[in-house]
Order: sequence, then structure tokens, then C-alpha cells
Amino acid sequence: MQNLVIVSPSLFVRGPLVDAEIFPSEKSFLQHKNDQAVNKGMRISMLVDTGSNISGLHRALIEQLQLPAYQGKTMIDGAGGLFSLDRFRCVLYMGIFGQKALPLDIVEGDFEHAEYDGVLGRDVLQYCKLEFDGPSNAFRISAPGF
Repeated sequence: MQNLVIVSPSLFVRGPLVDAEIFPSEKSFLQHKNDQAVNKGMRISMLVDTGSNISGLHRALIEQLQLPAYQGKTMIDGAGGLFSLDRFRCVLYMGIFGQKALPLDIVEGDFEHAEYDGVLGRDVLQYCKLEFDGPSNAFRISAPGF
């Protein structure tokens, strides 16, 4: 089981951030992993958001990666009320996944002024174990059995 341990003095200010990679398709992820094509993915930083049931990504990155969109809008209930957002398909890779990646539906978001590119919701966290150690300003995330 691979673990990612992050110790940060600003954990209480910024929250738990993890590095990830986003790809527009399974094919582009596999080509990247096998060094068969120009990298069509993007390295990003995501905020672990246990309150969100779905992950989201900054809309400019969605456009840059040309992620495939679903027809129609998705209704999301958030802290500011009910939102109607576009939903996209992508492939998420984090080091804790080993050689695997997770096909994922995400929603668009506006993270332009944030220190991260998107949020990692419970749709991904259901495969992870997350431990928070407040006194040491650290958290550990792993993906047992992934």
C-alpha cells in the first residue's frame, strides 16, 4: 500500500492539498504511462473536500485539456445553494494509485484565485483512507486495495 504523507505548517490555512494528474481519456493516460505519446495530461493540485460528493476542476483547465462534456447540466447542492453545472469525463491519476488511474466525472468550477486547481470529493475519497493529525499539521492519504 502506497501512502502520501503531507506535513505543512499552513495545513490549517490552505487545507489538505494533493498533487494529481488529469487526462482526457484512458487512452491518453496509457500512452503517457507507456511513453508512447506526447503527454496530453496535466499536473494539478487538488483540495481534499470531504464535504463534496463530486470532484471539480477549474473550467480553464477543462477547456485546455478539451475534456469530453456530457449533455445537459448536473445539479449540485453546495454551501451557496443549488447550482447547475456542466459535467465532464476525465481520468485522474495520483501516485497512491500505483500504476492505475480512475475514470471520473467532474464538474466545472471557478478556482482562479485559489491555491489549488480543483477539489477532490467523496467520489474519489471512497477509494482512499484519509488520516488527519492536527497537532503535527499533517495528513496521510492512501488507497488500500486500489
